Amino acid sequence: IPCDVIHIDPWWMGEPDNWCSLRWDETRFPNPAEMVAGLRERGLRLCLWENPYVAKSAPIFEEGHRRGYFVKDKEGEPYLIRAWSRVVPPVAVVDFTNPEAVSWWQALHRPLLEQGVAVFKTDFGEAAPEDGIYHNGMSGREVHNLYPLLYNRAVFEVTAEVTGQGVV
Repeated sequence: IPCDVIHIDPWWMGEPDNWCSLRWDETRFPNPAEMVAGLRERGLRLCLWENPYVAKSAPIFEEGHRRGYFVKDKEGEPYLIRAWSRVVPPVAVVDFTNPEAVSWWQALHRPLLEQGVAVFKTDFGEAAPEDGIYHNGMSGREVHNLYPLLYNRAVFEVTAEVTGQGVV
């Protein structure tokens, strides 16, 4: 079967309470670097699924919260949503109007790209809350259509930086 890309859905990060940490579940993938290298030797590239929402239970949530990298609610706390399923716990929305949050998100991708991951499926992004408080002062209504572009641009830029080819 002709094949160029292997796509792995979010389970590469483990259970939904670890989404979207952008860290391998090494129980399911005990040696991801070796796997990626083996795929490349066969002429295959790896695409990892992601989304811009971080589960409150994910290991990177506290860092994002402490540094103010999430869209905020009226109380100044991370705005938590149920993005797409009852299986996935409440998630915070990364605030791509905050340049520091963009840099943080890009830094989470860098080790995976350096490991040989070729591309990310930048899924979702349409759940930017209308009543959320954004770093740049825009309303959720204003950010709604801009949000997926900002999200995709962040990942596109770091992919271009590391691999020489900007693609999502």
